[in-house]
Amino acid sequence: MRSGFLNSLALVSATVTATLLIKGCGPTTFSKVRTDWQPAEPGGLRQQIDEVTVDITTPIELPSEFYADAQKCGTGDSLVYNSKGEPVVEKVLLAQPYQLWRKVAITNQSTKVLRLNSMVARLFTPDGREWEPLAREEVLAAFKMGRTCPTSEAALAGFRGVRLLQRSNEIITGSTSTTWVAFQPPSPDKAPGVWKLGLYDMPVKLNDVGTVAKIAPFEFRFVSIKYVDTYRQENLLATPKLISTEVVGN
Repeated sequence: MRSGFLNSLALVSATVTATLLIKGCGPTTFSKVRTDWQPAEPGGLRQQIDEVTVDITTPIELPSEFYADAQKCGTGDSLVYNSKGEPVVEKVLLAQPYQLWRKVAITNQSTKVLRLNSMVARLFTPDGREWEPLAREEVLAAFKMGRTCPTSEAALAGFRGVRLLQRSNEIITGSTSTTWVAFQPPSPDKAPGVWKLGLYDMPVKLNDVGTVAKIAPFEFRFVSIKYVDTYRQENLLATPKLISTEVVGN
């Protein structure tokens, strides 16, 4: 009987405590800073010149091929195991926070294979500086530098599905090649304004034997805009609701 009373008392106590935690804290507000990208010119981030069309996409979230499984590390990069002695596995992301990634889709509307061996990609920041794209080796090295856990090396094989834009790319007639290009410029938060991504000496017209008959530049300008979003949360378990957005730093 006493045991049942104590169990009931403990249940009541837990219920009261939970209610106080939920209701007692009351509504709160908090802010988050984010950077968004908008096309700076009419037509957005799609251009067609003669027999070639290029689409640039700013990803909201990176797709699954950017993630790999790796055993988790704890303090001092020691490997983490569960209570059964089994490795604790986590998802790791190839892209680093300070990198800028864009998806590049190139459509070949000619009757010959389009080869990009003359193409040069560059990023221009608002301060006028020029940035070369990261090679695959540089992307992988940055990942290992950002995640010093011993299992990072083994995780690299999981990123094979990430195709980078490079001069060795070939696009058969009537098809679209989708690749990624990565840069390591200064933080967009510190460089608001107009950015430019250019693909130069891009073949846009081929002759009857497949030789390049014309090259052209594709230039895409987009604006880095810094926002402060303010949210209201009624209690600890409630979903925060966006109540205001403010543009700052432009």
